[in-house]
Amino acid sequence: MNFTENQKKAIQANRPVVGVSAGAGSGKTAILVERIVYLLSNHELWGGVQPGLNRIAAITFTDKAAAEMKARLRRRFKQEVQGCAHPDRMLFWRSMEHQVESAHISTIHSFCAAVLRENALHFNRDPDWKVLKEVEAARAIEGAITDTLNALLEQNDPSACRLALQMSRQEIKSVLKKMLLNRWDYLAVWEDMPVESADQLFDRWEKSFPLLYRSFLQKLKHAPQLDYFLSALQEFDGASLNPSDVREKARASYIRALTAIKLGQEDSEIFLNEINRDFLDLRHSSKGWDKELFKALGVVLGQTRDWIKEQVLCPERLYDSMMRSAENTFDFWVLFRKANEKVQQIRNATASLDFDDMINETLYFLKSDPDLCRRIALSYSFLLIDEFQDTDSRQLSIARMLADVAGGPSLFYVGDAKQSIYLFRGADVSLFNGEMGRDSHAVSMQDNFRTLPDVLHFVNDFFVRSNLLSSVEAYGGMAPQRTPLKECRVECFITESKENVEMRRRAEAAFIAGRIAEMCGGETAVQVRCSNDRDMRPASYDDIVLLFRRGSQIHFFESALRAARIPYNRIAGEGFFKRREVLDVIAMLKWVLDPWDEEAMLGVLRSPFVGLSDEDLMSLARTEKGLAASFHDDTSDPLLKHPERLAQGRLLFRDLYRRREWSPARWLDRLLSLTCYESVLMDHRMGLQRVSNLRKLRKMAENFSQTDLDVLTAFVEYLEEQSVREMKEGEAELQSKGMGAVTIMTVHKAKGLEFPVVFLPDLDVGTRSDTRDKIVFFRDNDFAVQFSGGRRGFEDSGFYQLLRRINRLDNQLELARILYVAMTRARDYLVLCSQADATLFTWAGILNRMYALPDRADGEVLCDDNWQLRIRREQPIQPYITPERKEYPVPDEDRILARLQSPANEEQAKRCISVSALLDIMGFGEDQEEAKRNEFREASEFSEGEDSSALIVKRAAAMDRGTLFHRIFELWDFKKDLLPPLDELIHESGLDFREAKEFRATMEEAIAVFRRSDSWRLFSGAGSIEREMPFLLKLDDCLLKGVIDAVIDQRIIVDYKTGHAHPDSRERYRTQVMLYGAALWKIRGILPAKGLLWYVDQGFSEEFSICPADLEEVMRCVSLNLQKC
Repeated sequence: MNFTENQKKAIQANRPVVGVSAGAGSGKTAILVERIVYLLSNHELWGGVQPGLNRIAAITFTDKAAAEMKARLRRRFKQEVQGCAHPDRMLFWRSMEHQVESAHISTIHSFCAAVLRENALHFNRDPDWKVLKEVEAARAIEGAITDTLNALLEQNDPSACRLALQMSRQEIKSVLKKMLLNRWDYLAVWEDMPVESADQLFDRWEKSFPLLYRSFLQKLKHAPQLDYFLSALQEFDGASLNPSDVREKARASYIRALTAIKLGQEDSEIFLNEINRDFLDLRHSSKGWDKELFKALGVVLGQTRDWIKEQVLCPERLYDSMMRSAENTFDFWVLFRKANEKVQQIRNATASLDFDDMINETLYFLKSDPDLCRRIALSYSFLLIDEFQDTDSRQLSIARMLADVAGGPSLFYVGDAKQSIYLFRGADVSLFNGEMGRDSHAVSMQDNFRTLPDVLHFVNDFFVRSNLLSSVEAYGGMAPQRTPLKECRVECFITESKENVEMRRRAEAAFIAGRIAEMCGGETAVQVRCSNDRDMRPASYDDIVLLFRRGSQIHFFESALRAARIPYNRIAGEGFFKRREVLDVIAMLKWVLDPWDEEAMLGVLRSPFVGLSDEDLMSLARTEKGLAASFHDDTSDPLLKHPERLAQGRLLFRDLYRRREWSPARWLDRLLSLTCYESVLMDHRMGLQRVSNLRKLRKMAENFSQTDLDVLTAFVEYLEEQSVREMKEGEAELQSKGMGAVTIMTVHKAKGLEFPVVFLPDLDVGTRSDTRDKIVFFRDNDFAVQFSGGRRGFEDSGFYQLLRRINRLDNQLELARILYVAMTRARDYLVLCSQADATLFTWAGILNRMYALPDRADGEVLCDDNWQLRIRREQPIQPYITPERKEYPVPDEDRILARLQSPANEEQAKRCISVSALLDIMGFGEDQEEAKRNEFREASEFSEGEDSSALIVKRAAAMDRGTLFHRIFELWDFKKDLLPPLDELIHESGLDFREAKEFRATMEEAIAVFRRSDSWRLFSGAGSIEREMPFLLKLDDCLLKGVIDAVIDQRIIVDYKTGHAHPDSRERYRTQVMLYGAALWKIRGILPAKGLLWYVDQGFSEEFSICPADLEEVMRCVSLNLQKC
C-alpha cells in the first residue's frame, strides 16, 4: 500500500505522545495496523526490551473493531512472513501471527477487566468475580431503590418525606434510577467539593453561577443561531438613515451583543443586559422606513429576541426558587448515596461488577496504589487508542496514568473530533482536542480514500459554508483521492410545505422506494465502484442504506419498501421485537406462564405453531365458555375446519407447560425442536433474516440462562424491558453482501461503515424537548433538580435552567457532527430528503438556506466547479422495477405435515389491526385518548442517547386517569346506583397523594354531572348492559380487533371519551361507532339502532344513528383503504 506523507508520519512517529486526527475515509484502521507492524519491525524503538505483540495494548471502541484489527494483523504478519528472506525474521513474524489471538487488543472494558482479574488478590477481591449482565445490573438498581425508599419512609427520614410530599414514588424512583445508572458521574461531581447541606449547595451554586454563565457564552459562539441572526440583521445595514430611530437602535444593540459573543468578548454580558433592559419590546414606529423593510426587519428582530430571551439571557437567580431547588437536589443526593450503598452491598455480596464498575475500580486502584500503577505501566511499551474522540475523562485518566509512568508505554491515539457522536454515553470531545494540543507535532490526515469527489466536494462545501463544525475544528474540507466522474452524484428530494408530518413521511418513503427501484433496475441503474476499486458496476439492493437519526419514523419507510417488493434488513430501532417470528415466541412464553392469557393464546393459535384459521378461532370464541376455556377442556366443535391442528396445538401447549420450570435457553430449544419453526420460516420471504432473528433470540436466552434469574418469568420481563429500552435491539445482523437487501439503520450504528449509496430521510426532524426532565446533569460542575410549584407543577430554578441550556447547546452542536458522520458514509451516491418550510435550525432548514432549495424547480441542477446537486420534487415516473428473483414453489402441505406437528397456514399471514389503527389508515385525525397512548409509546422509542423515564411516568399518569374513568363505568351498578370503591381504585392506580386528591375531586364532579344527564336515565333503566366487550371482525384480508365499552339492551353502543370534544374528531368517532355496529351485526346478527358517545370531562353526549346503508358505505370505504395499504 502506498501511504501519503501524513500517513507515514503517523505510522513512524517516535514520541512519548503521538496524536493523530484522522478524517472520515482517511484509512485510520489501516494506519493503526501498520503502526503495530512498524513498531515490531524496528527493535531500536523498544529501549532494550525484546519486541513482542504482548507488550502492545490497543484499545478499540467495540469488540467488532477489535476482531477486525486482529484479522488485519494476521494478514499483515502473513505478508511479512512471505516477504522474508532471513529465517530468523520469518520465525519472528510467525510467532507474532500466533500471538494475535491472545494480544491485548480489546475494548476499554475488557482491558480493565483483565487488570482487575490479574490483580484481584492484591485488591483483596474474589478473582472469579462475574460481569453483571445488563438485566441483572438494572434489577439490582431497581431493587436497591425500592428497598432504600421504603426503609427511609418508614423511618420518617426528612429528605425522603420532603420529596414524597412533592412527587409520587414513581417519580422519585425515576430520578434515582437515572442517577444510579450514571452513579460514577454523580459521585465524581461532588468528590472534590463535598456538600453537607442544602445551604452549602446553594452557596456553591451562587459562587459558580457567574463563571458557568460566562463559559456558556463562550460555547454559544458556535451555535448556528448566532451566525444566522447576526447575518440576517446585518443585511439591513443602511435601511435606516436615522441612527436615533428606535428600531434601528434595537438592531444595532442586537448586532453588538451577537458580535461580542461571536468574538468571545467579556463585555457581551453588558450588551445582553442592554437588550434585556431596553429592547425586548419591539413595538416601534415605522416613520421614516420603507414599509416592506420595516416589516421584514421586525420579523428578524422578533426571531432574534425570542432566541436571546429564551436561550441566551442569564436566567434569573431568585433566592426562593434557587433555595427550593437546592433543597430538592440535596435531598435526592441523600437518597442517592444511601441507595448507592445498597447497590455496593449487592455488588460485594455477589462478587460482581458491571461495565462502569470495571473502569472506575481500575482507576481507583491505579490512583490509590502507585506501585501497582507502575507495575502495570511497565508491562507495556506502547499503548494505542482508537476512536479517541469518544473517550471520557475516566478512560483518559487511565491512559494518562499509565503513559506518565517513567519507562511506561508511549501513547498513540487516533480519532476525529468531527465524528464525536456519543455524548449520551459520556464522551467529551474537548478531551480529544485538549490531548491534540499536548502533541506539538500532531498529525492531521485529511485525505479521503472512500468517497467520490463528486460527493465529497458537496459535503465539504456544505460544512465549510454552514460553519456547523466550528465547535470542534475550523473545517476546511477533506481532499478526495478518487478520480471524479464529473457527473451529478448528489440529489435532494423536497416535500411540499402544505403536507402534514405523516404525509411528508409517506411522500419521502414512496420517493425513496421508487428511486431505489430506478437505481437498481435496467437502463436507469446507478453505477457504483467494484471491489477492485477500479471498475464500475450497476448498483444492487446490497449497496443501499437508509440512515436515520432515530427510529420513530422508520415504519413508514418499511411499508413503502414492502409495497415496492424491495427486500430490506433493519439493523436499528425496535424492529427486532416487532418481528412476527419474535412476537410468536414471546406470545408462547406468555401463554405458558399464564394459560388464561387470551391475547397471548390468540397470537399462538394464529401463528405457524398451531395454524388455526380465523373461522376456527371464531368458532371457539363463540362458545359459552369462551376461547380459553374451550381450548383447555378439550372442547371439540364439529364446525372446525382443522380439528387436527387444534389437537396438535393442545399437545404442544401441554408439553411446553410441563417444562415451564426449565431455563429459557433449554425451553426455547424444546419449542423450536417440536415445531420445526425455522424450517417453516425458511419457506417464506426473507426466510434467512427471520431465522437469524430466532437465533438471536436464542442467543439472548442463552446469555440470560447464565444469570441468577434463570427462569421463564424473569426472561419474559427482561424481553419486555428490552423492547422499550432507549438502545433498542435491531434485527439479527446478516452478511449484507450477496443478501440482496437494502439496509436500514441509525447513524450511530453506521459509524465506521461505508455504503455505495446513502439515503438520508427525515432531515426536517427537530430536537426533542427536555422540559420534562426533573433532574439535569452537567459533568463539569454540578446537577440540579426541579422543585414543586404547587398547582403550577414543577418549576425550574435559575441554576437548573442554566445547566439545561448548556446541555441543550452541547446536544445541538453534536447534531452537526451526527450529520457529518451520516453524509460521509456515502461512497458513490448521496440522496437527501428535505422539506420546503423546514424549521430554521433543523438539518433540512440549514440545507434550505445554504442552497435556496425551496425556490428550486424539479429537475434543476445546482452546479459548482466540483459538484452537482439535482433537485427532485416529483415522485419517480416509472413504475417500480425489481430485478428478477427466484420464484419459490408453494410448499407442499403433505410434505410439511410429515416434518412438523402443524403446518404453516398461509391464511394466518393476515394482518390483525386495531380499530384505532384502521381509523388512522383511513386518514382521520387522532382522538385525544389514542394520542396519549401514542405519546406513551413514543416516550420509549429509539432515540440514541435520550433518557425518557420521567417522560414515560408523566404520560403514564395521564393514561391512568382515562383508565380509571373507564374502570368506574365498567364496575358501576347503574340499576342500584352503586359505585365501585373509589378510594380502592385510586390506590390501585398508583397515583401519589397530590394526584389522587385532585383526581378524586374531578371524578366526583364527573359522576354528579352524569347522574343529572339524560344518559343516566338510559343507563339506570336498561334491561341489560354488556361491558368491555371484545371482538374480532374479519375485513377482507385483515382481522379487526376492538373492545366496545358498553352495549345497552343489545341496540345502543356506548363509548366513553375523556378529554374534550373537537369538531375534527366527529367523523372519526362516527366511523368508529359504525365499525362497532358492523361487528355486532356480523357476529350476533343484531343491528344496533344507534351509537352514543359520553364525554366524561365535559358531561354531555353525542348520538349517531346506525342503519344498513350507513354501515355499507363505511365498510366500502374501509375496504378501499385496506387495499391501498
